[in-house]
Amino acid sequence: MTKVLKGIAASDGIAVAKAYLLVQPDLTFQEKKVRRFRKRIKAIR
Repeated sequence: MTKVLKGIAASDGIAVAKAYLLVQPDLTFQEKKVRRFRKRIKAIR
């Protein structure tokens, strides 16, 4: 598998260093209903 990375050439020549791949985090969530709402609020207080 080949990936082409594009960027801006800062200077001529060769550089050897670690490369980091930045990925978007998964920010999905599931909506859930709270049962016994009043009882849970009393328990927290």
